[in-house]
Amino acid sequence: MRLGENQKLVLEILEKEGVVENLGNTYRNFAKSAKQTTNKTILNFVEKVKELYPEASLTIGPRGGLGTATLRIR
Repeated sequence: MRLGENQKLVLEILEKEGVVENLGNTYRNFAKSAKQTTNKTILNFVEKVKELYPEASLTIGPRGGLGTATLRIR
């Protein structure tokens, strides 16, 4: 599986801490152009994580968005 630069950075945090809170905001912080990072891009990343860690879970943020979503692998 091929991961982009942003995905590698977020995955590194996820593997180290077991959880990434504010997933969308974190992902967009690493992006060269945050405006070009869509929810679909982030959801594709979540699917790649689920391939690596089948027990991974995504909890949508309180306002229903990915910006404040939480991704857990443990």
